[in-house]
Amino acid sequence: MPVKTASRNFGVPRMSLKRRVTSKNVAPVSVNKVLGNYKPVFNQAQEEELVNHILEMETRFYGITLRDVRSLAFQLAEKNGIPHPFNFELGLAGEDWLLGFRRRHPEVSLRVSESTSAARTRTFNRPVVTQFFKILGEVNSAQQYPPHRIFNVDETSIGTVSSRNSGVLAKKGRRQVGRIVSGERGETTTAVICMSAGGTFVPPMLIFPRKRMKAELTDGAPPGTIFACNSSGWMRLEVFETWFHHFIQHAKPSKEDPALLLMDGHLSHTKNLKVIEAARTHFVTIVCLPPHCTHELQPLDVSVMLPLSTYYDMALEKWLNNHPGRVVTLFQISQIFGEAYLKACTPMNAIKGFKKCGIYPLDSDIFTDVDFVAAETTDQADHATRAQKNTNMTKVDEPTVLTGSTSTSSVEETDLPDDLFQPGSSGLTSCHVTDFGSVSPADVKPIPKMKGPRAVTKRRRLGATILTSSPYKNSLVDEKRKRDEKEKRQQMKMQGRHKKAVRLELTHYLSQIIGSSKASERCWINLIPKMTGEVIYEVAKG
Repeated sequence: MPVKTASRNFGVPRMSLKRRVTSKNVAPVSVNKVLGNYKPVFNQAQEEELVNHILEMETRFYGITLRDVRSLAFQLAEKNGIPHPFNFELGLAGEDWLLGFRRRHPEVSLRVSESTSAARTRTFNRPVVTQFFKILGEVNSAQQYPPHRIFNVDETSIGTVSSRNSGVLAKKGRRQVGRIVSGERGETTTAVICMSAGGTFVPPMLIFPRKRMKAELTDGAPPGTIFACNSSGWMRLEVFETWFHHFIQHAKPSKEDPALLLMDGHLSHTKNLKVIEAARTHFVTIVCLPPHCTHELQPLDVSVMLPLSTYYDMALEKWLNNHPGRVVTLFQISQIFGEAYLKACTPMNAIKGFKKCGIYPLDSDIFTDVDFVAAETTDQADHATRAQKNTNMTKVDEPTVLTGSTSTSSVEETDLPDDLFQPGSSGLTSCHVTDFGSVSPADVKPIPKMKGPRAVTKRRRLGATILTSSPYKNSLVDEKRKRDEKEKRQQMKMQGRHKKAVRLELTHYLSQIIGSSKASERCWINLIPKMTGEVIYEVAKG
């Protein structure tokens, strides 16, 4: 039957039917059509698997760059025998392929990553967070704290030089665009901020890097701000003690209306015996947050510090624009900080911060498995248990709990190889079903996993703890007693060395005055311990 007749009888467009008959349109997948001789290198299922791998790497804080995606696409096509027009000399997929890939998958976008320390990714795990919410639940069970009695305090640094500059309009193609700043590095001042889950704020505190305080430093500060000075401008034991009394004056905790204070494990907070005793006296319960978890568990870090930093940089640039030829010094810090503080420290930010952290309302399930996936990089079985398991070479029916640096899990004990969970090992990917054929994206660029045991320091780290509890307070008292005894022993030792040095020097001096005979020297040596200062002076003078 001619194509034209079939088109008329069955209602199919003639050109479409002709392409099908002549096999010129066999490449399209699903409803996608190709343009001329161009056809996609990977099918839809393969690109979906590649997208899932890219997103999984990002959740583990090992994100893939644009060049990495091009290299990964080239290696996948080569190792799986997929025809491709990629560059063999560079070993990369073309930029046009990358552009089309990003258009086909808009859920993947190019983002500027934020630096995150390895300690944060390792420590923020489910056991640590579960322990924190367990302690918080016990505190709330003992005393039901309303939202306006739950506080969080934290410090942040502000300087005379902005941390980042705003974008400005400039001529296209210009190699360097400058911006006036007050100095190369600037001076740093510490701001102490405290807020409650009810949306109220305790007036802040500013710590200047100065020896003496001046009235000019307070100009323009938020109402009720208190000030302190020290050589570094950082938080110290005595400064935090001053702030805590300031907190008590504004929070006014009592036996009928106690307060709960959450803060990080800075040395000035956790080792401050005077603050802990004052908190117990004034009905304040202090809970320490887990180390390296404040980016997720501290309300101030979650909802206030970032807008405060942004508004502060904007106010800093505004001041420089309004005062050409002048630079920002410590005397303008209060005014610039006051403008940013009133914009960032709002009741809505405070309420949302506590809610997002799961502190109020109390929600221990606020974090899902996706939030803890980055900790799996350093999650490893106990190597002693693994060695014993390989030695016995037997199977047991009861599960064992593997103790690692980040989290715990229950698995059945078997004689597994040591490299089962290592990058590129066959144990992790052999059972993985891939749409690429033989080699998957996880084989070319494996999921990161720590190899070998992690180095463990002997330094004791303070986890989530109730600082005002009697056991912790007694431990601080014992530490202070031992520290005082050690200092006393060292002081007595130094005094003994000083007396010995003075005695030898005086003996040598008197022997030179009276004579160098052995008998005279022995006589004066025996008399020196019995001499007073006046006698020694008269003898030396004579």
